[in-house]
Amino acid sequence: MDKWGRNIFEYPQPTFQKLMKEQCMEPFFVFQVFCVGLWCLDEYWYYSLFTLFMLFLFESTMAKNRLKTLTELRRVKVDNQIVLTYRCGKWVKISGTELLPGDIVSIGRSPSGEDRSVPADMLLLAGSAIVNEAILTGESTPQWKVSVAGRGPDEMLSIKRDKNHILFGGTKILQHTPDKSVNLRAPDGGCVAFVLRTGFETSQGKLMRTILFSTERVTANSKESGLFILFLLFFAIIASGYVLMKGLEDPTRSRYKLFLSCSLILTSVIPPELPMELSIAVNTSLIALVRRGIFCTEPFRIPFAGKVDICCFDKTGTLTSDDMEFQGVVTLESDAELISDANKLPLRIQEVLSSCHALVFVDNKLVGDPLEKAAIKGIDWIYTSDEKAMSRRPGGQPVQIVHRYHFASHLKRMSVIVRIQEKFYAFIKGAPETIQERLVDLPAAYVETYKKYTRQGSRVLSLAYKLLPEMPVSEARSLERDQVESDLIFAGFAVFNCPIRSDSASVLLELEQSSHDLVL
Repeated sequence: MDKWGRNIFEYPQPTFQKLMKEQCMEPFFVFQVFCVGLWCLDEYWYYSLFTLFMLFLFESTMAKNRLKTLTELRRVKVDNQIVLTYRCGKWVKISGTELLPGDIVSIGRSPSGEDRSVPADMLLLAGSAIVNEAILTGESTPQWKVSVAGRGPDEMLSIKRDKNHILFGGTKILQHTPDKSVNLRAPDGGCVAFVLRTGFETSQGKLMRTILFSTERVTANSKESGLFILFLLFFAIIASGYVLMKGLEDPTRSRYKLFLSCSLILTSVIPPELPMELSIAVNTSLIALVRRGIFCTEPFRIPFAGKVDICCFDKTGTLTSDDMEFQGVVTLESDAELISDANKLPLRIQEVLSSCHALVFVDNKLVGDPLEKAAIKGIDWIYTSDEKAMSRRPGGQPVQIVHRYHFASHLKRMSVIVRIQEKFYAFIKGAPETIQERLVDLPAAYVETYKKYTRQGSRVLSLAYKLLPEMPVSEARSLERDQVESDLIFAGFAVFNCPIRSDSASVLLELEQSSHDLVL
């Protein structure tokens, strides 16, 4: 505990006075107060005092909004839940805030059926879980996490590459399945996991640290303001020097008024109302953002948004909707035409599409990648909670999923081992250029065909399979991934389309008319 500390987020709570002091130390604010002082010397009392009052009012409003936002963010904390931990050869109950790196814990959904937050970053040793990572990634689709069992003992763990085996702190467990074949079983039926990181070292902790403490490191706004004032001050000094030189030539002229006039010239190069107008704009923007549920910890960054002149978009889920549409399959057997009628699709392709996926049932509802759900719907098959796919049409054989090799971004493919009428098959889908390297026979029009549909804006997946030798189920589940995903037979290309959002065209037109360059 002395080395790692408690598994909590501890950070100082700023006071209103501290935030107000930071606001008042900005160059523009100091400049305005200096201008107010000069106006008072020039006998503009009412205007000066009213301006000073408005200055402090705007700055206090901004400080209050920052304090409110920071207070909201500080409510994010590690749940003080009770976690079963394996220490000193037995399972004991401890608080989630007492977890340390290296602990073996039992993690799963709460017995009452409520979603439970993961208290720290953990490596899944046994079992599988469905988690919602929206708090970290913004991705609403639940993610399937599987145990690291089966990996080679010499393989190094990589957080980015092996994220399918890692439960990240702050994410919600929607469903879990314990592994009953392991020696170390949790008495509460949870999955066994190894604590990797706690506190601010977790993914959630690093995110919170970035949000909360980035303000004190940013000084670009003050630096740019100072350079801007110095640039304009150069011309003001020339004008003020000329007035001073001519005024000193007149012995009857009041020296006090002369120096005051020169000072006012120096300050007039920057309109005193400009910082106030900027404060009004920032406060108005803050209010508008809060109404939409958007919090801003650094409001002085808002004016920088006015400098944006290029808008870059990705396609899926931004300009297009989150729902995918299954267009059909291209088989390359006789021609490269798209087969849209599910009744005309070869049975093997239907079996691949219906089983090679990572869909799961959560609360009796099928959840997962919209593309995979669209594929099952498009071929008119059903998928049951016991990991079995069946055709709605008579005559088809059920496809039982035996083992999954989940999609990996660096591999660009996923695969499953299935059993159909006591025979084992390997079904694989992935990026066409990746599957291409693993085919026994590459069709002549392979590359030309998939590029044809990708140029049309479609999402294309290559489907392949191979027959596996007879073996026990336990042996099939222990096969190496490279062994399963080699010497494949090409089945076809699955083509998907993602419809454009109804308001995408109007938003892009509005951005274009406001002189923004658009990049896809």
